[in-house]
Amino acid sequence: MNDKKRSNLMVRIISGLVMLPVVLGSVFYGEVSYLFLMLAIIIIGMGEWARMVEPRITKFSYYLSILTAFVSIITFYSAINSNIWGLILLLLGISSYLVNQLQGGRYSYRLIFGLVYLTMAVNVMLWIRLESEAGLFYTLLMFFIVWSSDIGAYFSGKLIGGPKLAPKISPNKTWAGFIGSSVWAGLICFIMMKPEVLEYFSDKPEAMQQIPLWCIVALGGVLAMFGQAGDLFISSIKRHYGLKDTGNVIPGHGGILDRVDALLLVSLVYAGVLRFIGG
Repeated sequence: MNDKKRSNLMVRIISGLVMLPVVLGSVFYGEVSYLFLMLAIIIIGMGEWARMVEPRITKFSYYLSILTAFVSIITFYSAINSNIWGLILLLLGISSYLVNQLQGGRYSYRLIFGLVYLTMAVNVMLWIRLESEAGLFYTLLMFFIVWSSDIGAYFSGKLIGGPKLAPKISPNKTWAGFIGSSVWAGLICFIMMKPEVLEYFSDKPEAMQQIPLWCIVALGGVLAMFGQAGDLFISSIKRHYGLKDTGNVIPGHGGILDRVDALLLVSLVYAGVLRFIGG
């Protein structure tokens, strides 16, 4: 490894060590702190998406797309807490959209897709933490699955190598990494479902405990596959527009979307599973 790569790796590690307690702290402390984390993801992430798919976007449409995403999250949060301000903000968002249309602005289908994709994912992450049966446990499990999948893919790919998974989209990804990501995610599910771990949670994941352990392990492996697919999806968009990163807000990692690409798709599938099992 040359000096430049070693330096970049150190920056990534330091950034990761800084972000980890921030994310975990927001998850543990719950409602308001977690809401702010989700708002940061949606505001910065939507800005990155808008600039990525619409390089010539007007400032008005750019800020309006961020405002609409912001309104979506606040509306969802307010609905959970039966807050009238959510309805007011939703009406504000609709009004802003109509004003934009009257002024000759437009939302392209690419911008609309990103708006729907990001807001749906962030909304279900809010639901999982604040409304599901065992919000803290389920949220931690979701993050651990994504993180362990990334780590498993990296080390398996480096140590084993072999055929490339999608060389035209992401040249560094290998089939060994793809399989390794599922193995590591399954392992983290096995550990999290151990009685010694569950005893630390006041709200137990009763619905998930009714399912055979091997099914939970398999679920982790499948979610890891969706995580890899989410990563490749964002990578394909960056490749299409000739970008290396979606932004530069996180030193060594790029943008917010570069960090949550897997999480976005995993959260949607994971929420569906929780709803299905009654979690």
